[in-house]
Amino acid sequence: MPIQRSLFTLALLILVSLASLPAAEENTDQWIKTTTQSLKTIEKEFETKPELQTDDNLLKELTQIKGKAQACVDESTEALKKTSVKLEALGQPAAGESAEVMEKRAALQKEQRILDKRLNACNLLLIQSGDLIDTINKQHAEALAKELFHRDPGLISVLRKNLLQPTAWWQPGLAYLVDNSGLEKLSFPQLFILLALLTVGLLLGIFLKRPLRTKLSQLVGKDIYSPFSLALRSCLLRYSVILLPLVFAAGFLMLSDQPLKDSFFSVAVSSAIVYFLLLAVIHAVFAPCKPADYHLSEPPPLSRKFSRRLVSALTITWLGYLFFATGLKAAFPEHAYFLIRSTFLVLLVINLIIILWLARRFSWSIFPNGLRILATAGLIVAVLADFAGYKNFSRYLLGGVTGSMLMLVITVRMNRLGGEFFDQLDAGKTNWQKKIRRAMGLKAGEHMPGIVWLRLLVFISFWTLFALVIMRLWGWSQQGEALILERLTQGFEIGTIRIIPGRLLLAILIFAVILSLSRLIKQNLSKRWIKHTNLDRGAQEAMVTITGYVGFVFALMIALSVAGVEFKNVAIVAGALSVGIGFGLQNIVNNFVSGLILLFERPIRRGDWIVVGNTEGYVKSINIRSTEIQTFDRADVIVPNSELISSQVTNWMLRDATGRVVLPVSVAYGTDTEQVKALLLKIANDHPDVITDSSFIPAPTVLFRRFGDSALEFELRCYIHNIDRRLVTISDLNFAVDKTFREAGIEIPFPQRDIHIIDRRNQHDQNQP
Repeated sequence: MPIQRSLFTLALLILVSLASLPAAEENTDQWIKTTTQSLKTIEKEFETKPELQTDDNLLKELTQIKGKAQACVDESTEALKKTSVKLEALGQPAAGESAEVMEKRAALQKEQRILDKRLNACNLLLIQSGDLIDTINKQHAEALAKELFHRDPGLISVLRKNLLQPTAWWQPGLAYLVDNSGLEKLSFPQLFILLALLTVGLLLGIFLKRPLRTKLSQLVGKDIYSPFSLALRSCLLRYSVILLPLVFAAGFLMLSDQPLKDSFFSVAVSSAIVYFLLLAVIHAVFAPCKPADYHLSEPPPLSRKFSRRLVSALTITWLGYLFFATGLKAAFPEHAYFLIRSTFLVLLVINLIIILWLARRFSWSIFPNGLRILATAGLIVAVLADFAGYKNFSRYLLGGVTGSMLMLVITVRMNRLGGEFFDQLDAGKTNWQKKIRRAMGLKAGEHMPGIVWLRLLVFISFWTLFALVIMRLWGWSQQGEALILERLTQGFEIGTIRIIPGRLLLAILIFAVILSLSRLIKQNLSKRWIKHTNLDRGAQEAMVTITGYVGFVFALMIALSVAGVEFKNVAIVAGALSVGIGFGLQNIVNNFVSGLILLFERPIRRGDWIVVGNTEGYVKSINIRSTEIQTFDRADVIVPNSELISSQVTNWMLRDATGRVVLPVSVAYGTDTEQVKALLLKIANDHPDVITDSSFIPAPTVLFRRFGDSALEFELRCYIHNIDRRLVTISDLNFAVDKTFREAGIEIPFPQRDIHIIDRRNQHDQNQP
């Protein structure tokens, strides 16, 4: 029966493979004809042999045919619509129409009939392949249910038989290890070489342990990975006296004859290496070996207790693998095998339940109580099912629950490690991370561009892999996995929109990479390349800013193109949005256009001292929508770009940094005015910031403005090199004027007012009768 099933499946695969050849290699109609005939053959086989069983490969091939048939239906429907539109444009036949119109109408009608026939054939293929897939899925479901609920002898029956033969559960195993372990096949030279290798490995582990341990004690971690790395190396060093002999023995067995490679001894050695490596990892995480210390935030007693339970579960799993995955289990009678199997199951489930509830006391525990209770109930049901004789169902439930918990822990931990890795990359803590940030021109505290999209991509990838593994653990067929992968790569439709998750993930990755590269180009343009041009500072800043926006738009367009977004649809949406922009987004568009004008016209530049309305300060940044101005009080004021274009703006530094300083000075009446003029000019000429030797800029001057109420009023007017030092220069000149006038005996009067007081009370008394 298995041979007949294999031959039938092979024949069906050949038929289906021939039928599923791409249409590019042969005519589409021929492909439809061949595929239809092949599906009819398969349908007849199922009709004559309803109990016929197939494998997942045939299911995959039928799924491919269904996908191609669906594509054929979509293409034919679209072509049929276009042909119908053309026929409607030509209209009904009319008397006296030209021969070209009649010929074109006839050709279109013929094409319409061909397309209609092809559409019907593809719909038939779609129905046939779907029916066959449903039939095979139903068979697989029935076979799985039959296998899961197959009942073997229960626990009571097994115990009764083992009590009647108490030595049956250990004597066959001992005899198998003596006669079939593989060691009996070794010749004396081979046995001597094996013992020599074991001895060399043991001595090497002993002699290397102390110096390596001293070297490890000198290591100090610099990031979050160093504590675990130190603990792992310390625990590997601890088990090196066992691992090294095992590794030497495994190498010897790999070079031996094939029978020795497949022996129980070979399996035991290779699995022991994996066992001790996992043992080192468990201790490195929860109970680090010296000189490493605990790097978890939990108390050491709880971590040690948890590690002991993990070691117990690992040991039971390893011993169970040696029993169930080798020929050892075949040496036992059925009742002894079932007893050993139930014993392993009970011990493993007890440890798993204790681990599950002990993990609740850790701060990093990810299982909510509801999920923990559900997993515990599943493990208990697995034990009860085994006791009742449903061994297959017990194994299915145990593997599903245990694997799901383990995959959830691994996925969450990998996501957290990935997040911590990106956090470190964004902060630049290690040397190689600092080099990457320097190459991208990032300053301290500045976020790396595109890293958010990389986080999202890693998150989606991990959880997608988790979903696939979970489906495999719970018996999802390979055809189901192929269907999911097909949906990821081919996508699915929502209305008239086709969404392809795989292309979306690729688009996110490309967007992040191009955005990071554009940021790198922008930084190099700002710091290196553009400095070799003759452009002024404003033009350089405008070019750098525009480069950043162009890079973002380019990355977005490439990502949308990879994601499958058609730009004609984007144009339609943009046209529809233009109406809304005209009514509701006028200010935003106005500011956007004003920002472009500022970047190209450059009436203001970053670092300029400007005055806009009541705001005065330095231009900190010019963005596409607004401009940020930092006042002298270091307050940041956000000014919309439209105000800078439509309102009056005072720019103290537009063409150059030269500016004028006006210093009013008052002296008392009777002061020698010529002396005042000479002293003021001397003060101005002595100041280093005042321009005194330029042929284009006037020299300092002193003006006698007027005769004031209580003083003679003068003004010192001069130009300085950098208007940015205007207030500092005025302060320096005021200090110099005060000192020079006091030394010269010139008085700077204070304002004087005459007050006349009228005694109205006496006047009132005189007017009394």
